Amino acid sequence: MIADSQSEGSQTYPECLVHSIQQYKPDSIYTKRKDVLNIKSRLLTLVQNPEYWETLTHFLRGECSKQKYDETIDLYLTTNETRILHNDLIRSILYNAHFAAVPPPGIPMPQRKLPDHINMKTQRPQKTKVKLFCSYSASDLGHIPSIEQLSSRVGYLTTLKVDNSALALLFSELKHYIISVLQQCTEIGQNNCENSEKVIVSPSQIEYVLSANTNGLHHLKAKLAARLGHV
Repeated sequence: MIADSQSEGSQTYPECLVHSIQQYKPDSIYTKRKDVLNIKSRLLTLVQNPEYWETLTHFLRGECSKQKYDETIDLYLTTNETRILHNDLIRSILYNAHFAAVPPPGIPMPQRKLPDHINMKTQRPQKTKVKLFCSYSASDLGHIPSIEQLSSRVGYLTTLKVDNSALALLFSELKHYIISVLQQCTEIGQNNCENSEKVIVSPSQIEYVLSANTNGLHHLKAKLAARLGHV
């Protein structure tokens, strides 16, 4: 029942319903397990054919068709008592799986076993690479260079001729730049460490220096471009 005057979407319920909800307590049906072994033993005294039990097991595991299951049930459950016990057995299994504690005290968890005809093999590396490639999104694939782009880059590098003096200059400037970055990292480490002899340069310090010193990298590029132009 919805009240005539509602404020901010509030909803009013009958007092009897509110009282019943407040007084509700979980029944013992949700805290006790069904005795599956007792029901199974009673059914086993009436139905002892192994085909029935194998079909029931395969059906509960999803390894048997509904048609074969119905045919087996009609063949071996001929009395009303066996059908009732059969239904009680399935209900008790489902009940314990949903409402009771899993696993029950003192009973270990069963280990799943594959049928004998199934042979698990490791996937081939090529198949794994194909699956990994298929898992990429369109945005990820946009960053992957095509075969034409890779061939043009490789062709450019193979035909590129660099003067030895230019390489020496490049290595020299890169050496000075790396030394400068490491010096800044050691200064950060000395500020965080009392004993200067145990200063260790970490990747996080290098990343911090590089992110905070973008101007130095631009200066290095400009300096190299200017000096290489005169070589």
